[in-house]
Amino acid sequence: MYQIRYRRYRKERAIQVAHTISRNIKLALLADGKSQKALADALAPYTSRTRVSNIATGKKVADAIELYVIAEFFRRPVTWFYEDHLDFI
Repeated sequence: MYQIRYRRYRKERAIQVAHTISRNIKLALLADGKSQKALADALAPYTSRTRVSNIATGKKVADAIELYVIAEFFRRPVTWFYEDHLDFI
């Protein structure tokens, strides 16, 4: 019983993290005036354009290397993508 609840919690938490990262990527794209294509080009050595699209829409969670490259692309700390920035809008 405990394991089932824990797995469900982990899945729900992963979805929350994916959506937070997705919102922050979209926010950074708008704030910096950059395109998702430019982001995909920056991530090209590490992942496919489809995966970048899935990360940007919240369907997939970025792994550590992808998130590091995304942070470098936007010149923001990695932790910025895990935080809510509703006041930034």
